[in-house]
Amino acid sequence: MSPFAFHAARPLGHGPVVWTGTSTVGAKRSGPRVIAGIRRRWIRNGMWKPPTAAGICLQSGGRLRQNPYRCLEEIAMPPTQAHGAFPGQGMRRSYWHAVGLVAVAAMTGAMRSNEKDKPVLCEAVFSPGGGCESRIVAALAEANKTIRIQMYIFTSKRIGEAVAQAAKRGVAVELILDKSQEKMTYGPWRRLRRDGVKVYFDADHDTANNKVVIIDQHTVITGSYNFTKAAEEKNAENIVIIRNDTDLVNAYLDNFKAHLQHARRAS
Repeated sequence: MSPFAFHAARPLGHGPVVWTGTSTVGAKRSGPRVIAGIRRRWIRNGMWKPPTAAGICLQSGGRLRQNPYRCLEEIAMPPTQAHGAFPGQGMRRSYWHAVGLVAVAAMTGAMRSNEKDKPVLCEAVFSPGGGCESRIVAALAEANKTIRIQMYIFTSKRIGEAVAQAAKRGVAVELILDKSQEKMTYGPWRRLRRDGVKVYFDADHDTANNKVVIIDQHTVITGSYNFTKAAEEKNAENIVIIRNDTDLVNAYLDNFKAHLQHARRAS
């Protein structure tokens, strides 16, 4: 099964779409799962009722939507007509199956410029062997004022060193980790806290599975990639680095602040 499969009575008219990230749609928890019964869960009485999601949708022409489910709804079901039907049913409605979600981006059309007339730049990097860790370290080295990180698992020594060096040169660093990381003896968070990083644990969810880095309020790094040796050397992972998109950065900043409100400061 491809990472993104859309079933409709007509082809997409909005250009190519890239679908990537951390969440398994239709699963109670994150992780690999064969998606079954998705139509029963999401569609009731012939109405489209997608779950809430944190994500991005960059469509051709520079239109940004913070909810990728809504973006897909608009692509699949124009206001005037719903296309497609489930096999064996007469109801006229569209549906889709997907594995993975954080970012949805249309890769055609001109990207808009909205930070001091700088063009929005997007870069996709893959692992294993594609240099995700190196690109993250390089981006962290460019930070001048702030670094905000949300990460499920953080054990990478190299990325930990880059975060520590940023804190030592005066960059304000905030790190939100999943609650499971608090008990890990080999994680770098204790050292980072000693180096001046503000470390928090998010216990308000089954899993704090966001994988997001926000740098200087102009760069967002997100994708499936945990800060681990396995993600760098063994797993099939990806990151997307997006620069100079003020609306997108603000959306992720708002989400970070929302999680920070219920996260517990490391002691």
